[in-house]
Amino acid sequence: MQKTHFFGKLLGLACGIIVTGNPAGAILVCLIGHFLFDYKNEISNVQTNDFLEDPSGSENALNCILKLCILQIKDVSLSNLNIIKDFFIEQFHFDLTEIMLIEKKFSYLAEKRNLIDKNDCCNIINMYCSQSEKEKIIRLLFILLNQELNISITNVEKISETAGKLHLNKEEFINIQNDFFDTDYVYYKILGISPDTSLNEIKRTYRKLVAQYHPDHAGENYDKEKFQQITEAYSYLIKLAKYK
Repeated sequence: MQKTHFFGKLLGLACGIIVTGNPAGAILVCLIGHFLFDYKNEISNVQTNDFLEDPSGSENALNCILKLCILQIKDVSLSNLNIIKDFFIEQFHFDLTEIMLIEKKFSYLAEKRNLIDKNDCCNIINMYCSQSEKEKIIRLLFILLNQELNISITNVEKISETAGKLHLNKEEFINIQNDFFDTDYVYYKILGISPDTSLNEIKRTYRKLVAQYHPDHAGENYDKEKFQQITEAYSYLIKLAKYK
């Protein structure tokens, strides 16, 4: 919250009464005192407190953007932080003071990862960010995903879910996704085959993977997410192969 500053006003009012001896002159000098002292303090207050009023409780849009970034990455690393800082400098035109605030916030919020509520973050971002800013946020999440070499269908779907909560339509999301994510490549990677693999070989590979990852065979080692990715990749590549 901004603090109301009175020093300049009171000083100006006192000087005005002493020097001019009339109310009109006192008010004029009071205004001069406001702009010489209080106004500068209020501007400084807006630049700092809006970003770091209380790092443990402030729920402004910047906090929420950083929280979405923290949820996106596996490990809080210096390289990820540098990516975020560079992005805010380039896309949001943050200055050095604001970047220092990001460093403080990021370290604190990362320690509270388990308490982050994605829905609350998206609701606050929707209140304070424009559509173009929300598109930039989704782009930043993809950049972080690329940095960790963690591109997968599941992770892209998580970003898609976030985009939906930020009210981006499917076309807007796909336009961003296409800059980072090659669907065919990821599906081939999931099955462990190359793009020139024949239809019959795709089927044989799929059967081997099912024998390994199906819940009836994997037992305690069953990985639901992995098995769903294999099934999804196979379904997609079979259709793709038929059109080649």
